[in-house]
Amino acid sequence: PKLKEWIAENREMIRKYQQIANDAKEWQRSDFESSSLYREKKLERALELRQANGKIFSRLVQEFLEAAKCRRDEERRKKNMIISMLAVLAIIIGGVVTLLWRQSEDRRVIAEEQKIIAENQRVVAEARRLAADSISEQIRRIDLSLLLAMAAIKKQPDLIDGYTALVTLLQKNLNKDAYFTAHTNKVTNVEFSPDGTKLAS
Repeated sequence: PKLKEWIAENREMIRKYQQIANDAKEWQRSDFESSSLYREKKLERALELRQANGKIFSRLVQEFLEAAKCRRDEERRKKNMIISMLAVLAIIIGGVVTLLWRQSEDRRVIAEEQKIIAENQRVVAEARRLAADSISEQIRRIDLSLLLAMAAIKKQPDLIDGYTALVTLLQKNLNKDAYFTAHTNKVTNVEFSPDGTKLAS
């Protein structure tokens, strides 16, 4: 009577166990083929059933579930390893991208600096040319020489060449009363003509 009562009370559990036992026998007949093992939720339910009723599980069923559990753990280990490798790879790629961006930014900054340097060099060269032209005109055209010296100073105030040309001109013509032949108004600005052949004040 007690056995019948136990069977009646545990009919669902027995049915589930019988299904697991049949699957274990099928696994054995397949020469323990891993594809016959339980996976995911089916394995979890079987393990829960074994935990609650492990005493009635046969040796073959125990081995069947242990083999499935080992395969699950191995798959999880491989999955975690792949995730770790992908995380490391992502970090490496991120580092490479950051490095390339910094190198690109450094090249951009260097290019900007070189552009500024080239422009400064062009301005300095132009100021020196004006100063040299001023010196070459000191004998023939005092007024033009003065304007050229002033233009050199205006072009590059930090360059000594324009001041040197101006001082040299004044020293040579210290007793001259006037230097301008075009007009006698106050000179506030000087500009070259578009073709670069004339200087207007």
